[in-house]
Amino acid sequence: VKHGFLIKAGRVTGWLLAFLVMLVLLAALVLQLPAVQRAAKNKAVSYLTQKTGVPVQIASIHLAFPEMLVLKGVYLPQPGKDTLLYAGRLGVQLGMLALLNGEVEINDVWLTDAVVKLSTDSTGRANYTFLTEAFTTADSPEPIAKPTDS
Repeated sequence: VKHGFLIKAGRVTGWLLAFLVMLVLLAALVLQLPAVQRAAKNKAVSYLTQKTGVPVQIASIHLAFPEMLVLKGVYLPQPGKDTLLYAGRLGVQLGMLALLNGEVEINDVWLTDAVVKLSTDSTGRANYTFLTEAFTTADSPEPIAKPTDS
């Protein structure tokens, strides 16, 4: 009786694992669909524009499952002024384990064909301060950056 139970349990476990693998592969394929990536881009533009108060533009998003996100044609102006950031391509490599825990961990960022205009005014306030203020709330902990040497 024990031997038969172990065989059944093994089969059930095998089917469950196969189902989970297929589900992950299906998710990876769905993320490659242009309509899904277009919807992700529109949602990102809407969220970032609302959150920062400036008209953010993104030409396209490519989600490379599971850890890579590439944005093309990224434009971020300063409030009421000219360009803060333009990037032909902006790539972000995410930490998969952190994503599984509901956190965002950025392992690497790269820019190509980019213009970044950083400055401070006479009071020492940086022109990108509106970004840190937009993504920091009174109850959120200070982000901890762990720079690494490449």
